[in-house]
Amino acid sequence: MNEDRIKALKAAGLTAFLGVAKTIPVAGNFIAAGGDAVAAYMDAMEAMKELPEAAQEAIKALKDDYRQMLQRESDHYRGDGETILALSLTATITLITRYGLSAEDLVNEAGLDAGSAARLAMVRGRPVLEELYDTEARALTRRLVKEYYAILLSHQDAFDYVAIEAMKTLLDRSAELERRIPQDLDGMLREILRRLDGGREPRPPVNLPAASETFVGREEELERLLAQMSQARGGVALIAGVRGMGGVGKTELALQAARRLTDRYPARLFLDAGERDAADMLAEIIRLYQPETKLPDTLAERASLARSLMSRDPGLLILDNVTRPGAL
Repeated sequence: MNEDRIKALKAAGLTAFLGVAKTIPVAGNFIAAGGDAVAAYMDAMEAMKELPEAAQEAIKALKDDYRQMLQRESDHYRGDGETILALSLTATITLITRYGLSAEDLVNEAGLDAGSAARLAMVRGRPVLEELYDTEARALTRRLVKEYYAILLSHQDAFDYVAIEAMKTLLDRSAELERRIPQDLDGMLREILRRLDGGREPRPPVNLPAASETFVGREEELERLLAQMSQARGGVALIAGVRGMGGVGKTELALQAARRLTDRYPARLFLDAGERDAADMLAEIIRLYQPETKLPDTLAERASLARSLMSRDPGLLILDNVTRPGAL
């Protein structure tokens, strides 16, 4: 049966890939810190010694191709790029174990096509990719997932000659490996994220238009607005409004206030409300924090995600041209 052959291939591919990944400097150190995951991996590797010679040869060929691919990436990211490599490789293993395709999915959903398999895995594993705020690490992770499936499926013919019964021990132990690896790697992913970018968290978004350098004639109104804003307390939203006829300088007044509050509010957002509805404005807020995230469908879900993102840092949100205050 085709799916049985792919089950054997998938088990061999995971074990071979992780075995090679552990040999990559820096990246291997993080993977080796995985506690239970490493114990499960060692169990799976021991099982390989019990396999018939034909199965061992098939797995060795897989490992050789993965070794060449990962060595190429390791050479490219040697030195300053080692943290990016460690981050991307850890994320890749989380993707292919937690969100990767089952043997049935590889056959029925991906049609044994490597490109389709990689796309499906990355759609399912979007939470992992969203954690990678470094664009180079995200791009490398996508490439590693694609190459993982390309190499895996390029070896499928070899497993026509490997009986599923002969692979039973490896199948059982690699299933345990899949259950145990992701939980350990989650912590490692967070640790590498802290190390990336000098240990800093993702920078809060700022998209304010430039404020005028020659602002005059509105100092009294500006001081009144700043005094109102000073009443804000941590964790509680404060709303301050500026109203007047068009062209009198309301937007500039708000921008000048924001300019003076830079130290207090790391996140400073500007939205042109105009005739837009709440769902559209919430979508813009979410994209300012996470440009590649999949937007929730419902208004309530978007509002919840926007609140969650904005709660990371003290933030200032300027809504310009509000014509329907009740809609806010």
